[in-house]
Amino acid sequence: MKRKNFNIEPSNRSKSNKSTKIDDDIRMRLWINASQEPSSNLSATRYVPPLRAPTLKELSISIVVDKFKQLYESSRDTFVESFRRLPDFDRETLGDAIMTKYADLMSITLIRELFILPPSIKLDHSLPSLSRQHYPKLLRELPGGLTTLDLIGFSELSDKSGPQFVRKSPHLRTLKLRGCLSIGESSIDAIKMLSELEHLDVSFTAIPLAGLSKVLSNCVKLKRLDINATGKVGSKNTAQWDQMLDSVISSSVNANLQPLSQLEHLNVAECNISDAALGRWLTLAPSLKVLNCSNCESLSNPMLFLPPNLYNQLVKIDISFMSLDLFSFNAFYQEILKSSSIKVLWMSGMMRKASASDNEFLLVDGRLTPTENTLEGFAPEELEWSNNPRLKGSQCLSYHITSKLKYLNLSGSTFDGAAFNDAIMANDPRCLENLQLNECNIDANVVAGITKLKGLKTLGLMKTKIDEESLNEIIKCSPLLSSLNITQCRAIPVVNRRRYFEYYDERE
Repeated sequence: MKRKNFNIEPSNRSKSNKSTKIDDDIRMRLWINASQEPSSNLSATRYVPPLRAPTLKELSISIVVDKFKQLYESSRDTFVESFRRLPDFDRETLGDAIMTKYADLMSITLIRELFILPPSIKLDHSLPSLSRQHYPKLLRELPGGLTTLDLIGFSELSDKSGPQFVRKSPHLRTLKLRGCLSIGESSIDAIKMLSELEHLDVSFTAIPLAGLSKVLSNCVKLKRLDINATGKVGSKNTAQWDQMLDSVISSSVNANLQPLSQLEHLNVAECNISDAALGRWLTLAPSLKVLNCSNCESLSNPMLFLPPNLYNQLVKIDISFMSLDLFSFNAFYQEILKSSSIKVLWMSGMMRKASASDNEFLLVDGRLTPTENTLEGFAPEELEWSNNPRLKGSQCLSYHITSKLKYLNLSGSTFDGAAFNDAIMANDPRCLENLQLNECNIDANVVAGITKLKGLKTLGLMKTKIDEESLNEIIKCSPLLSSLNITQCRAIPVVNRRRYFEYYDERE
């Protein structure tokens, strides 16, 4: 089995810090990763080319890229037909290589022929190599009849552009405008006419709540709504959310279909919304399956904002980096532990609302175990418990590391190594593929637990004190492991880390 993606700490620390700063600055300006909380575990890595000859496929792609201009101009129809017949992965690889080398030749006509065939257009992510000066022209040449339009981070989009693409594509079902800071009233008046819209992302935009209410009143078929950091209002004016919902209900244009009634995915992360306002919102969304209210500073009581019926309906909930009331959190989590529908549970960096002692962290053993003797089908597939320094105790891990768990992140958290090993022995999580233990204490018990995970494919051990002998044991016992991060593992010399990488990359 070929192993790859082994992260190595750069030898030049100042260069790494500079690169990280630049990456963060790009993310901040373009909002490319705005849906994710910037991770403290990000690391710059260095690529070491594999010591092998290129494959026939790689050579063929290289030749086609070099001769692209000649082939396209002399045998356009034949080239386009052959390109479209390629397998998806090969077509994407060849397309990215061509766009990187021939950005000056790109046009919507060429893109439509080769890479992005209607009814889907993704300008930002599909044209990563283009100069920003090409975007205005591409936007003017957008084809009609689209059902999907992705303009994430498209800073050139003006408020007057909204009516243009809506007029061309009145049947849009997916529209992503995350980070498009210039959209305003003109775009809102156009978007609200998209009666078939099912997915709208206006996160990190300047759309006011009044404008959002117009969209929700008219776009009653919405199934997913992302308004991350939208509607930033003062803490004393959270009643504006109630006013917005009042407006949505009273001005509904469809008598047979209520606004929000088909909503399945709601992202209100970083919104300054009150418990009561969110609670009212969720009562209007009986079909909700995914809720992201992370980083909402004005929320404190999940028993107020989460209706009882949703505990047996939600598939994913993200309440990371929230400061919650202690008593209400206890009651809330007891309900979570009874739910058989919860598959994804993200609770990173949880804090008490009134923190003044060593017990300010919410995720402790006593609060994460059921008060009753049995659980009613609680078996999450993804568990995010990173950045919780007080995650101690032996019982909570045994209740959460279940046989169905696929992803577990305990990075930056303090947990009991023996309890970790015991939980794996007792529950046999053979589905666990991704385990992140960055900045954790990796003792002998933790190593023993990791070696029992025969289905493990991705392992993060960045900034840990794991020794070389333990690492060898993990690699030996993990036949499917394909991604390993040992960046800044000081107990392993840098020279040996490089040797690990070369071995890991070439081993069959």
